[in-house]
Amino acid sequence: MRIILVAGDYHADYACALLTLELESLGANCLLVRSPPAPGQRTPYEAVEGISSLQLTPEQLLCQSMLLEADALGVFLSGASLESFVTSYRQICAQHNLKPAVVFSGPVFPLSGDAMVADLLPRLSCDLLCLHGERQLAEYADLTRYWPLPAPAALALGFWFMPESPPDGGLLGHQETQQAHTLVVLAQAGLPSPIGSQVQMLRLLAGLAEAAPHWRVLIQRDHTSESGKPWLSVKQGKPKKIPANLTFGAVENLPLILGRCSACLTLSSPWILTAMAWGRSCVVMGDHGIRTDHGSAMFFGSGVMGRLNGIGHLDS
Repeated sequence: MRIILVAGDYHADYACALLTLELESLGANCLLVRSPPAPGQRTPYEAVEGISSLQLTPEQLLCQSMLLEADALGVFLSGASLESFVTSYRQICAQHNLKPAVVFSGPVFPLSGDAMVADLLPRLSCDLLCLHGERQLAEYADLTRYWPLPAPAALALGFWFMPESPPDGGLLGHQETQQAHTLVVLAQAGLPSPIGSQVQMLRLLAGLAEAAPHWRVLIQRDHTSESGKPWLSVKQGKPKKIPANLTFGAVENLPLILGRCSACLTLSSPWILTAMAWGRSCVVMGDHGIRTDHGSAMFFGSGVMGRLNGIGHLDS
């Protein structure tokens, strides 16, 4: 079986590389088509060896005859780019009197609520949707229950995108280093959304850092942030006093930082699941309640939710 996987960014690139390994272990013949990286772009992921790949834009791929020889297409683009690619591919097949291959797609990161709905709507042009778990399948069933057109089939692949392990030597246990303990705060673009809430969150973290100088508090932007763009805009201002042990991390260092931290805190970043899998102590902040626009509904009832303003001291 010939499968072509199309990746639109470096997150999808890494995810498709892992998926390629799994599919080939089942006997499929896979080719990963990577979009050229933006100038100066750095990836936080280690290279995946032993797979066949090409570097082409989606537009360039549409001009290649090999596209018509595929038995299935995994298209991991986003938004209008995905819809345009799938429509153009099917038109090309019609021009050659060929039956289009099955097209499958899905979000790379596990989503729920409003974020999942926004991600899935452009993907409804596909034949099959790859979701992550039973919660996502249930939300998808609710979304399409009264859909006027036949909805694509959906299946749960599990948490199929996650670095299996940190970079070599990157996973440090709590007692294996003389360095200060590190709390990693996974910061997401635009969250929390209420006016002034990001500044308040920073004030609380600054207070925790100041009270525990033997800790390092690292605000680490996740995949939702643009590299080089600050998490907190200048308009919102900053607390007057930022202790020296509170710092900001670059997006490119995310997996390495997670492997070296002592504890991890977030509002709803799916990277908290990676931290859990790697044995880090984790808390999902419930200070703003369970909100679908924050993505926190996915963690309701998980037992890991707590309040940032309820943490008395980082040692606790």
